[in-house]
Amino acid sequence: EVEEGLRRRGIAVSDDQLRSMLGELDANKDRRISASEFDAFCDKRRANIKQVFRDVDADGDGQIDSKELRRGVERAGLKISDEQLRAAFKRMDLDRDGRLSFDEFESTLMLLPHGANPEAVFDAFAHRAFVDDPDGGETIGTAKKLASGGVAGAVSRSATAPIDRIKTIMQAGRLPSSGGIAPVAGAAARAVWHEGGWRAFWRGNGANVAKVVPETATKYVAFDILKRQLATDPGNATVLERFAAGGMAGAAAQTVVYPLEIVKTRVSLSAGGCSMATVIAGVLRTEGTRGLFKGLTPSLVGIFPYAGIDLMANSVLKDALAAKYAEVGRDPGVAELLGCGMASSTSAMLVTYPLNLVRTRLQASGMPGQPTYSGPVECAGKILAKEGFAGLYRGLVPNLAKVLPATSVSYAVYDVLSSWQRRKGED
Repeated sequence: EVEEGLRRRGIAVSDDQLRSMLGELDANKDRRISASEFDAFCDKRRANIKQVFRDVDADGDGQIDSKELRRGVERAGLKISDEQLRAAFKRMDLDRDGRLSFDEFESTLMLLPHGANPEAVFDAFAHRAFVDDPDGGETIGTAKKLASGGVAGAVSRSATAPIDRIKTIMQAGRLPSSGGIAPVAGAAARAVWHEGGWRAFWRGNGANVAKVVPETATKYVAFDILKRQLATDPGNATVLERFAAGGMAGAAAQTVVYPLEIVKTRVSLSAGGCSMATVIAGVLRTEGTRGLFKGLTPSLVGIFPYAGIDLMANSVLKDALAAKYAEVGRDPGVAELLGCGMASSTSAMLVTYPLNLVRTRLQASGMPGQPTYSGPVECAGKILAKEGFAGLYRGLVPNLAKVLPATSVSYAVYDVLSSWQRRKGED
């Protein structure tokens, strides 16, 4: 009867495991299990399971999400696939709320015999029957995420504003492309210096910060929300689910702040300097509301793969780091977080840079000294005809010098602030 009951619960046992379990259950050795003996067995098991539950529940909120379960499994030295983990979590999550209560966790482990193959348990959940040989919080709230993302974006963009202005001037094609990258970048830097000394290198940074604070904050929050909506198991989202969530989050954030992107580019390219209000008034007067969204199409075409690759890669890399450092009982350091940001942002930028350049040319279209384009197709065609394929990557080197530290600092600041807020909340 015990063996049959275990099999109905999806637990296959060997003869040795069954004898061992019966020995634990049958306290008086009469070869029958009374209700009191079963209760005593469950009480003893429950104490052990509570300790395991506390160990796996990393944030101590009384619930286990799939990410915590993954880390707990890996700390135990078990190797299971994402498919097995998702299936196991779904099977254990009886109320389908995306988190495991102690009762749900206990229900799964209570009658698991000592010596059972844990990897096979997960495989059984994945296939809804044992196939092995038995003998063989929300960690922080939305407002806090907005604050962390906003501060992270402002710090990173301000730190790299001089490089960003040089990159924008090179992308706009205002300087001759001959002579190599270093001479052109040097000429741009000298031109900026002659405009107004060191302060001129931060021209347009006000618009950049005004743009990037809501953009970065919205991107992070939207990514979390979309991942929960799109992923079958948000704590253990697949690579494709992360890509889709990241792309849509980036597109939404870019659309919301795009008028400020126009302002930032035009202020950066203005030799004498002008206010944000002056630029907006001028665009509305000469081009209408549509002028504030000039270049949005290539921007959205580019931002989806950029944000998708960036956030997907960063999320995957951070999860891998978290699992590795969970083994030694600590979180990844700032250096590791910077490495994740650099790797993810570089991959995304190399893929989408030509669209970024076309967007900048369209944003500057019609300004004094700048050509006018009817749309992204004409713009890209003229760049290829005049400058060749290399023209689509003009300004890449300063962009690398700017984007890598900017994105890395942004991710690192965001994670440090989020961790601080979680600890503060626990206190």
